Parts: sequence; structure tokens; C-alpha cells
Amino acid sequence: MPKKPAHDHLLNTVAWRTYRANHNWPNEAIELPYYQDQVVFSRSMPLVGPINVIAAQEQKLKVKDIDDFTEQLKSNLNGAVAKCWFTQKFDERIAANLVKEGWVPCKHPVSTVSELKIDLAQGAEALRASLDKKTRYKLRKAEKAGIEVSMSSGDATDIEELATLVEITKDRSSSGVRSMQQMREAWDLFKQHDQLRIWKATHDGKVLNAIAVVMTQDTVWNRDSGSLRGFNKLNAPLYLRWKIAEHYANEGKRKTYNLMGVSPKSHRDAGRPHTLDGVTKFKQSFNPHISDSLGVFELPLDAKLYKRFKTLEPWILRYYFRIKKEYWY
Repeated sequence: MPKKPAHDHLLNTVAWRTYRANHNWPNEAIELPYYQDQVVFSRSMPLVGPINVIAAQEQKLKVKDIDDFTEQLKSNLNGAVAKCWFTQKFDERIAANLVKEGWVPCKHPVSTVSELKIDLAQGAEALRASLDKKTRYKLRKAEKAGIEVSMSSGDATDIEELATLVEITKDRSSSGVRSMQQMREAWDLFKQHDQLRIWKATHDGKVLNAIAVVMTQDTVWNRDSGSLRGFNKLNAPLYLRWKIAEHYANEGKRKTYNLMGVSPKSHRDAGRPHTLDGVTKFKQSFNPHISDSLGVFELPLDAKLYKRFKTLEPWILRYYFRIKKEYWY
């Protein structure tokens, strides 16, 4: 199996790896025969020892690859466990064979593993034609209302406006796993690598919506965003995301605009409500089809330590958050 030439996932970029290393998650790209070098983040958990996290396993595995891939990880890692997010499309056969080889399904420690993606490769004209009538009406309405869209490479003024809106949105939704200081640090690192763009939607001189977009080789990532409340009729968030999609589709350098997290497959399949249901409905304005990844699995590396890890992990995570006000992972 040939190796892919480069890491494209946001979580495997040099900027993100640097950010994580600055927050107690040193990492390295370990060389595995036949497979793309795996970026592995490691941290010692109290009373357990090293925890390894493959934040995004990008190379698509087939059933015949799983045994070999598993053994190579066991040979190259130590500690209690390796957590791995397999970003490839969900496949019951692959999931079943992972379990057969000793992998244990688990939840993502921070976010959902279902995403909404926009196909940029089809071009802006085809993309707009694929939108439903209601979405196109809202976009026309935003245009007539005079919504103005701008983009910068992370100018100081734009960063401040983005930060203000993100804080407002976090306070309103009681969400967010990173502090504003941490967000600013991540933005600065992406800016240093010329991967950051700040997009804003403005009306009558007031910034209504702002988004930190991160660009990798093939993908545009809708990383962080914030909006003002009380301007729903102007449809600024919808219009801004459309203008971003239109811009990169016309540019023709990247294949996908990833709007990121939506309600997980487990909740949708069971008909259970999820906190992201409203966000999911909004994002489906661009594409009704949700991308469900294979998900997160744990590979026990030491049976005794893994048993201790499963017992202590929830307690340590709760205690750490209570003391530090941030997530251990």
C-alpha cells in the first residue's frame, strides 16, 4: 500500500501539532512500513501512564490491512492505550474487523465524528444550482439587504472582531472546549504558516458574523466562528459560508469545504435529540448528506494498565476540568 504524500487533516498540521505540544501533548510522526506516517500525541495520565492519541488517521484502511496496521502500532507504541480517530467513511465491515483485532469503540474525547462537507470540486455554478430553493432565496435576500463579505490573512483588527464574536457566542451557548487565550494562540500559529483566513459578514458597518478558516492542501476548514444575536432575518452566517464556498470553488485549489461537527450517527439513527441538531439543520442548507467517519477506537497496549485506565479516566477528566477549567484531552 503506497503512502500518501502529505497530511491534509487540520489535526495533523505542523501548526496544530505545535499548539498541542505547547499544552502538554508532545507528538511525533512515527514511521510505519506501508502506511502513512502516523502523527501520535502522547501524554501521561496520573496513576495510569502514557496515553497515545492518533488525532486523525487519514489513510483509508481495508479489511485486509487491519491486522498489519494493528501490529505495527503495538510494535511502535507503549503505555496503556492508543486512541485513534479513523476519519475514513463509516463501514460496518471495517468496524467489525477492528473489534476482532482487539480495538474497542469509544466516544471522541472532545467532539463529534460526524461532519458536513461541501464539494468544492464541482465548481461554484454547479454548487449553487445544487442548493434548495429556500437556501437560494435566503442568499438572495442577504445580497439585497446589503451584506458585505471580506477576507484577510489575520489582520489584528479582524482577529479582535472575531474574538469578540466568538466570546459572545460561547457565552450564549455555554459551549467551547478552549479558552480565548488558547484560540488566539492556535490562530497565530496557523497565521505563521499562512493557513489562516478571517472572513467577516458586515451590515451597515457592524460585523455580524466572523469565521476563522484554516486551509490545508485539499481542504478548507471552518475552524472557529461567532455571530451577533438579533439579526437572523439578514441570514449573514448562511451568506458568509456561501461566499467562502464560492470563493474556494472558483479558486479551484481545494476539493472540500469542511463545516465540521454535526449531530452524531448514533443519535440520528436512534432518533435521539442532540445539542448539535440546530447546527446540523443549518449546515444541511448546503448539503443534506452528512459524512460519518468510522469513528474513534481504543487499542489496549497493556491489559493491566488499560483496565486501570478505563476505571480512572472519567474521574480524572472530571477532576481536571473542575480544577483547570479545560479538557484533559
